[in-house]
Amino acid sequence: MKNKLLLPHRFKFIGLMFLIPALAAGIAALFFDWEWSLLEVTLPKWLPGVGQGLFGGPVNNLTDELVLSFVLLGMLVMCFSAEKEEDEFILHTRLESLQWAVLINYIILFTSIWLVYNDGFWYVMILGMLTIPAIFLLRFHWVLNRNNVKNEEGV
Repeated sequence: MKNKLLLPHRFKFIGLMFLIPALAAGIAALFFDWEWSLLEVTLPKWLPGVGQGLFGGPVNNLTDELVLSFVLLGMLVMCFSAEKEEDEFILHTRLESLQWAVLINYIILFTSIWLVYNDGFWYVMILGMLTIPAIFLLRFHWVLNRNNVKNEEGV
């Protein structure tokens, strides 16, 4: 059965090329307050939630938006890239990995609602956007690698 939503296999490498530098920049931005000065913009006064300023709205740096966009783009491209040989086992593993990822994401979300507060909750919600593709990729490739090792050992 051919899955029409999958990108060609070569896109997995392209997704990785988006993901690696974006993850590095994301870690620098999150833990070391790194921002790229070229991405500073003045928000217009009419934008909802910005408030009124004398010469326009406040200055905002778009580093975190750009980094998070590239992390998500890289992960999604990798998630939706086909393997070299797509068969029924891989399709089943894709579905099962997606189900695991959604279930674990909502367990984390539900637990966070009751156990994490203030700024920590904000960080958990931001990371919650990344857990479904991250868990999917980890579990999908773990199952494929485990199956390849078993096939090579003749089990």
